[in-house]
Amino acid sequence: MFSIMKKILFGFALLMTAVGFTACSEEETYDVVGNPNNLIYIRDGASLPVYEVQLTPVGTFGAFTAEMTVRCTKTTGATVSAEIVPELVEAYNEEHGTEYLAMPANAIALKTPYVTIPEGQLIAEEKLQLIANNEGLASLGGSGEYLVAVRLANPVGGAVSEDYGVSYFRVTTVYKANKPLESIEDVVGTKITDYSGWTVTCGGVEQDPTLIFGGDEMDEITEKDGTTGYTLIDAYSGSIKLTDSKEVIIDMQKNYKVTAVAACCSFKHTAYRNTAYTFNTVKWDISKDGVEWTECGTDGSLNVDGFQFVGLYGGAECRYLRLTLDYANKNHPTLSALRVYAE
Repeated sequence: MFSIMKKILFGFALLMTAVGFTACSEEETYDVVGNPNNLIYIRDGASLPVYEVQLTPVGTFGAFTAEMTVRCTKTTGATVSAEIVPELVEAYNEEHGTEYLAMPANAIALKTPYVTIPEGQLIAEEKLQLIANNEGLASLGGSGEYLVAVRLANPVGGAVSEDYGVSYFRVTTVYKANKPLESIEDVVGTKITDYSGWTVTCGGVEQDPTLIFGGDEMDEITEKDGTTGYTLIDAYSGSIKLTDSKEVIIDMQKNYKVTAVAACCSFKHTAYRNTAYTFNTVKWDISKDGVEWTECGTDGSLNVDGFQFVGLYGGAECRYLRLTLDYANKNHPTLSALRVYAE
């Protein structure tokens, strides 16, 4: 009996040993482990770095810098450069079950053309850096998820790892007509203060520009009880009525790189209270000739002292501004003041 059990246990041990050898032979191995050569490689994290770019009617915004750390397996020193390889994206999608679009090579620029790993070190002194090329990004059709494949190339003093010689990062392109504004600090540019010669029309009828320009300074007022308060809008200088048309066109007489507009329906801040009437939305279009118009978005959610803002990521060159103002209170269909910001 003992002899039979001994044979069974011995057979089981042999089986387990065979299984162990089989498991070891099926484990993934990489060329950077145990390879006698000096291999140059990039070891990314578990997730893809993601960058966002905004495509707008007046330009592409959202500059970014993608960085990659280059390493090697020996301390003998090496140099290596990088290249953008859109052709690798298809294979990546097949392997990972994804549907990323291939980012065109001209949409990315190499800021650091090559890196050096000094003798005695295993990590490059500089990181490989790639930056957005807005001219190339502007050629993209619209919103999408793009993948950038970066491959190490032209090694000196070593060989590029076959398993870790390619790095990937993702660029999300989003169409946004205007820039989301959460505070006045988000507004690009500075307020124009000289409106000399500007003309204003509403519904095709010429208006007095002083009704809406230059009336946003703080003015002292006298209250009924004799106390002195102040108003941020010169409420007594008049306003443009929007009852016949909600569309106001401004001719600035020359081109500016306009970054934002701010429209005030009606706002009065005194020592005792605020009296404010707002627009539901402010729609903004620009033009160089007054004929062809480009929409710059609809907003007005940022309200600072009665001024509702619509802003861009950068300056858009134009001569004409067109505002479509959807007033919220039928008893106050007015544009009391307007500010224009430019680079």
